[in-house]
Amino acid sequence: MSGFLNVRCLTPLWYNRHMLPLLALLLASGSVFAADPGMQVYFKGSAAAIRIVVPQASRPGHVIFDSGVSAPLPAAFESILFHGRTQAGVRFEAQAGNGSVWGPWTAPEIETFSNGRFWGKFRLAGTAGTSVRLRLLNRGVPPKRVIDIFEVEAFRKVPEPIVITPSRVELSTRPGKPDVESRADWNAAPPKYDYTQIDPGRITIHHTAGAQPETLDDARSEMRLIQRYHQAGRGWNDIGYHFLIDGAGRIFQGRPENVLGAHVLNHNMGNIGISFMGNYQLPINDQPSPEQLKAVVALVRWLSEAYSIPLANLAGHRDLGKTDCPGDNLYSRLPEIREAADQPVPPPGPTAPGLPEVPGRLRRFGSSEPFLGR
Repeated sequence: MSGFLNVRCLTPLWYNRHMLPLLALLLASGSVFAADPGMQVYFKGSAAAIRIVVPQASRPGHVIFDSGVSAPLPAAFESILFHGRTQAGVRFEAQAGNGSVWGPWTAPEIETFSNGRFWGKFRLAGTAGTSVRLRLLNRGVPPKRVIDIFEVEAFRKVPEPIVITPSRVELSTRPGKPDVESRADWNAAPPKYDYTQIDPGRITIHHTAGAQPETLDDARSEMRLIQRYHQAGRGWNDIGYHFLIDGAGRIFQGRPENVLGAHVLNHNMGNIGISFMGNYQLPINDQPSPEQLKAVVALVRWLSEAYSIPLANLAGHRDLGKTDCPGDNLYSRLPEIREAADQPVPPPGPTAPGLPEVPGRLRRFGSSEPFLGR
């Protein structure tokens, strides 16, 4: 989730001279770049990601998992957001505190999806220096059931800027665009308000830090979960990314590519966000599939040509902010993606040039492993 300020990126805002005072205000406040992705919660020195296997001896009322006290959060927050897979029969609870003073254990609001994915929101608030703690209680979940927690973040809503732009959002019609699942295909909800138009000038690669679905139904369900997490959880206008790619290499349209996204704090203007579904960092340790790599090369090549974006302006999220995103396993492939996207369209074949196939996806999730990083 670079979009450095330049006249090219801001040209859509200059259609009306009455926009100048608003533009000046936005620039002065910095809000034109905002859409805060939140703060990762760190337990035992690493971001929260864990696979929990319910112990054989666990019974209703037992504590299945206790995170311990997190590192103090660096800024104030209004809620704790998290998402994962499989929550039936489990009660999630969290508390916030500082030192010896802790608030009560609080249950979240949870929304579940047909493929077992869920996201939740704890209405917990705190000031800078506050820590949080997470636990799972058995409410009838059977032994050996696997529960994944993909991400935990403390969040303080920073409203997306609303900038009046021409109502018609025109996408490039340059030929060669790879097949893309439309918003209608995955049954997207509408944005909350009109988009802000941009002139694309950069591309940033992300991972969703979630599931890596391979079936079409699962991928569409994942798209709806991510959109709900962004709209209802983070309070954003729409899903933050412009494109997402599932494990089978299918490309899904998030926001239109020439409107303001919400994927890199303070670097969204002119910046197209492409996110791989999955988590490419230890301990989950997904590997980008050959199909995903082939798809992103085709998409980046087309975006570069359609919107005159230099391939040098392709970055990973961690290049622009303090985050592990898009994960070591994906970030290490960015030089190859740039090089391959700079080549002519290849003849039909199983792999893109410069992107050799990788071994089968590795899962280094053990039973109740410690928090090892996102």
